[in-house]
Amino acid sequence: MAADVSLGKQLEFGVPKTLFQTRVSSGSTDISRVLRYDATRDGKRFLINSQPEGAEAASPVITVVLNWTALLKQ
Repeated sequence: MAADVSLGKQLEFGVPKTLFQTRVSSGSTDISRVLRYDATRDGKRFLINSQPEGAEAASPVITVVLNWTALLKQ
């Protein structure tokens, strides 16, 4: 969302407008709820944590590598 802001004796805000539609992931943990999106420092781009179209709400796959230090020796 974006809104015009007018400076004066008091801040005045215009009517909020939708910038674009997203499929923001709702997340299942506190940290994923906080890290849904971020803006670049210049404010020109957004990075959005979203689900691809057609993706089902499935648990993410986690790969665990045991004894990985032995692989470094090879």
